[in-house]
Amino acid sequence: MIKKTILYTSIVVLCFAALQPIVAQQRVIPLLEAPASAQSLSMGSTNMLNANEAYIYTNPTSIFKQDAKASADYSIGILPTDDQTMLLHTLTTGYKTKKNAFFLGARYFSMGGLKDIYDVQMNPELGKKDLNFHSYAVDLGYAYELNKSLSLYSKLGFANEKIISNMRAYHASVGSFYTGSIKEAAYSVGLHVGNLGSYSYKGESKMLAPLVKVGGTVQFQTTENQKMEIATDYGMFMPVENYKFQSHYSVGVDYTFFNNYSLRAGSHFGEKNDSFSAGIGVKYNSFAFSFASKIALHTDMNNIYMLGVNYSL
Repeated sequence: MIKKTILYTSIVVLCFAALQPIVAQQRVIPLLEAPASAQSLSMGSTNMLNANEAYIYTNPTSIFKQDAKASADYSIGILPTDDQTMLLHTLTTGYKTKKNAFFLGARYFSMGGLKDIYDVQMNPELGKKDLNFHSYAVDLGYAYELNKSLSLYSKLGFANEKIISNMRAYHASVGSFYTGSIKEAAYSVGLHVGNLGSYSYKGESKMLAPLVKVGGTVQFQTTENQKMEIATDYGMFMPVENYKFQSHYSVGVDYTFFNNYSLRAGSHFGEKNDSFSAGIGVKYNSFAFSFASKIALHTDMNNIYMLGVNYSL
């Protein structure tokens, strides 16, 4: 019993440190709040931008504003810590036909592990297998364009986290975006309600903390071959179970020139997870490449680096 206590304590301490780079508020299954894409991360982790990658994890309705009918993308996030480097993999696809769009997304977070297991005298226990910690998620999405101004979307997802034992979550999200224009500027305003569901752990089920987000974008031409997009959102986690009300704010800028090159920057504030971010984007034929870095402003948080590639047709 004492040996198990020491083992479990070591695991909990390790996992607490492992999850810190993604979220500071310690809600369950942090993978659900992981960076959506390199493009989103570079713009302060705002998810209400006119994205061209990872639609299902950012703004699904923005696919209706793109020329391509289908897309697929992959991103890898690198989260270095003092002890080890963790990896976040994201793979998504999207397809639209007239007023309908369908999405599939999957994420896998490798959180490292525990190689040395000690007994009550703090001696290494020989023959013990290494413990590896990870989580994964699978999501399905659908969007419908009511008209040129208003679009709706919904998502269903499953997530599993393996630490001491499996923790599972089933959740849903709904949202809408209204798009319009004022003179030469195009804008969109959105509402997102997510984390609608529950998680189970060791036979007990509890509700996830619902997330309500409001925000949008404004995009305008600066010169003949250059344009700028400013995106922002404000998110609120509703109080439920043992979670208190918490909120955060994100804002980002994307400056594109010659239609193929982008410079991005943003910031994120709230929940002791303040950060600045920056990144670049390059398009070549049907491919788009993005690189982003998030610089944490608190010493107990870690930086994140992400690289993404998108293919559209």
